[in-house]
Amino acid sequence: MNYTNKKNCYLFIYCLIFFIFIYVVYENVIIRPFPFIIMKYVTTIDDFNASPDLLEKNQNISFELPLKKSYITKLKTFLSQFKTKKCGYFEDDIKAAVSGTRTLIHHSKGPIRRNIDQIILIDDNLDNICSENAKIFVALMQSIGYIGRVVWMCGHTVAEVYQPNSGWILIDPYGNIAFKDINDNFLDLLTINKNFDKVRPVNIIRRKYSDCEDYIESKYFQKNSKNVYNNQKCFVTLDGDSLFSFHEQHRKASSILRSALFGEFIVGKGIQYVLKDSSKFGNVGINFYKRL
Repeated sequence: MNYTNKKNCYLFIYCLIFFIFIYVVYENVIIRPFPFIIMKYVTTIDDFNASPDLLEKNQNISFELPLKKSYITKLKTFLSQFKTKKCGYFEDDIKAAVSGTRTLIHHSKGPIRRNIDQIILIDDNLDNICSENAKIFVALMQSIGYIGRVVWMCGHTVAEVYQPNSGWILIDPYGNIAFKDINDNFLDLLTINKNFDKVRPVNIIRRKYSDCEDYIESKYFQKNSKNVYNNQKCFVTLDGDSLFSFHEQHRKASSILRSALFGEFIVGKGIQYVLKDSSKFGNVGINFYKRL
């Protein structure tokens, strides 16, 4: 083989390796949901809906947000203006937190906010998307003593609040809805998904701002029989420490390179409820080479 052919052969090999690398990174990191999250997979509703204490003990995940005392004080003060005390304490707290969330969203018209230090700033840094609504809502609820979590589905993100006597209760601050059964009990997300034809959506508050979504008023469920709550196959929740930071962290070029080359980078922990035909998310830094 002459020098030119040998050079071209090496060039071809280098190009092939480069394109394989790009494909692997794109397939496993860039388009893979929650790529750098250490994800625990559970296959039963009881495991996903276990109490916060059991989830911390068995799955090593905590939903407590790293809120400074000064943030908690500011959040409680902000939330107090929406308290009415017209309902039971829990329902009143839910209504106040949804009202507070939608007020913050209404006043903000900018890009996505990810930094927990900016959570109660009313400025132009917050986009009105479902996941930001859910994150703000759980922070407001935590400030007054509740444990909440954010749950990602395919096409939508919601919040759940834990009540010791009732378990997890779904609250959708973006769509301004919760769900109840025939006995007027609030329901969790997985129960809603499994029994969608037997549950009913209810408004949490009267819609205050015209630019905030209202799923009942817009007849979302009548227009979309295959809505995000029905026949859903994706359920992912993240720990409190990474909730406000993972979006920013996993988009960094250094994160992608470190994970692709060494399989070491992680930005948080999570739990995914997996059905038989669910796609598994996360765990790039743990199972990256196994998937190759």
